[in-house]
Amino acid sequence: MVNAIFCAHGKLACAMLESVQMVYGNANVEAVEFVPGENAGDIAVKLEKLVSIHNQDKWLIAVDLQCGSNACDAQSSFAGNQRPFSAAGARTG
Repeated sequence: MVNAIFCAHGKLACAMLESVQMVYGNANVEAVEFVPGENAGDIAVKLEKLVSIHNQDKWLIAVDLQCGSNACDAQSSFAGNQRPFSAAGARTG
C-alpha cells in the first residue's frame, strides 16, 4: 500500500488533505503542519510518528517548497532509512 503525507507551512497541508478527502473520501493521506517556532527536527519527529504506524508500506511525502525549506529537510532525513519512500515538492526561484 502507498500512503501519502502532505507536509507544508501553515494550514496548507490540512487544506490539501481536506481537498483530497472531498474528492476521494477517506484515503491513505495524512497532513503535517509546519508552524512558527518549529524546525526541521520537530517536523521529522511528526513524520516519523506517522510513518511508524505503517512502517512496511511505501510513502509519498509531498512538501510545499523544495530545496532548503525545513519541511523538505525533514522529509529528506527519511531517504537513508529502510522504508520505501518518495518525495515531491514545488521548486521556487
